[in-house]
Amino acid sequence: MNDVETDSDEEDGINGESEEIVAEDLRQEELTEENLLHGYIHDSNYEPQNMEEDGAFVEELEWEYEEVPTNNLEYATYNGEGPALHPGVSHRFYTVMGACAVAGGFSYDLIKRITAHTNASVRSKLVGYSFYGKEWRNIRVEEMYWTLGMILKMSLINFNFGGIRNYFIPMKKVYPTSKGVDVLGLNSTEWYNRKFSYGRFIQIRAAIRPEFGETNISDKCHQLRTTINYLNNHAKKTFIPGCFLSFDEGGIANKSKYNPVRQYNASKPDKYRIDFFVLANANSGNNFVYHLDVYQGKNQTNAFIAQEAWNLPTTQKAVVNAIISSDLANDTDGYRELYMDNRYSSPSLFILLREKYGLLSCGTIRSNRKGWNPELMNLKKSSPRGTSVLKYDPTNKILFGQWNDNKVVSFISTLGLFGMSTIQRRVGPEKINFEIPEALKLYTKDNYMGGVDNLDKDKCIGGLFGTGWVLWASLTLWW
Repeated sequence: MNDVETDSDEEDGINGESEEIVAEDLRQEELTEENLLHGYIHDSNYEPQNMEEDGAFVEELEWEYEEVPTNNLEYATYNGEGPALHPGVSHRFYTVMGACAVAGGFSYDLIKRITAHTNASVRSKLVGYSFYGKEWRNIRVEEMYWTLGMILKMSLINFNFGGIRNYFIPMKKVYPTSKGVDVLGLNSTEWYNRKFSYGRFIQIRAAIRPEFGETNISDKCHQLRTTINYLNNHAKKTFIPGCFLSFDEGGIANKSKYNPVRQYNASKPDKYRIDFFVLANANSGNNFVYHLDVYQGKNQTNAFIAQEAWNLPTTQKAVVNAIISSDLANDTDGYRELYMDNRYSSPSLFILLREKYGLLSCGTIRSNRKGWNPELMNLKKSSPRGTSVLKYDPTNKILFGQWNDNKVVSFISTLGLFGMSTIQRRVGPEKINFEIPEALKLYTKDNYMGGVDNLDKDKCIGGLFGTGWVLWASLTLWW
């Protein structure tokens, strides 16, 4: 932020720079097949680690179902320094854009790039000199910083007193928020009005376009791709994950009809939304996003997907790609544990993660997954609460299990844990202990599966690990 220029010579490119430099910023990369394989992460020299396709690996698996052994398997679980920050990274962020710059890659170079692409996009469509009712002039990098900061601040302060225009009106009285906090204390009109007018803010907000031009590889997330890559790369430079990880989807409301990856789900509070595939650190109180991508359907062109995962089903492809992209595979400090729900879990995926990528896994499972035997695993909901059915495949070293809570929960695990533990459940006015398989207890959202869900609770930018949520949410700016 210190080297943001304040030059006001807007007619000479961006921040007084020549049009030749702007043109250099807009140079389009040729996303050939070789480029896609070896350069799909901007600052990583990616090379496929296992040339044998993962799809072929999982097709060759065969399954056995025997009694569960009495002794747990011994794995060298991860004993590295995470969850932690890389040396030199601040423990607290005091401004929104400061957090974005450090942990999300929203550096001066990225903002400059977004500014250049936005200006080029507007100029290519401009008729005359007017855009959104005002004379158009090129956006300066400083103005783009202000605009992004305003949008993020508006999203973080939860109040409603008449729309965006009122952020720019000098306040003569105090407006209460939904939490009983005075708006005047949270929203200094000096912060907005001294930067630029409401009309200029609306003009820039409408113009933002991070990528000028169209994708030539059918990437529906073309507008987000550079920002996602920056975020994922800076997450790797900022955070060190611990032993426990969770993989889940996260959704953010978005009603834009121009959004090519907008989903509709009538069962959700926000029916129109963007779905993210999110890999998060799952240690309690240390939840942060380590890798994310946007759900865009089957992605048959495999845009920005590691080669090994090309032939896997869509959701399993997302899991493997996140592990490879995050450089978490085969860590010399031992096996990490990855928890996921039934949208992603399958016996073949869990064995693949252990054998080829050095991760142990646990998660709930759907009964139609290949490798699950519904004839053997047929626990009824009418059975007593706390009842379980367990089977073990000694060749593939995977546990199949069911446990009856309020409903029957089906799960699989490669953690190597076969014992039983206890868990409290409320029955009427009392809390009663029930037996539960140890692996399933670790999965519960009170333990390690809640990593992504907990990010929704950590919306305070002042805290270290809440930053991940803000960066993830900020991606919706582009639609």
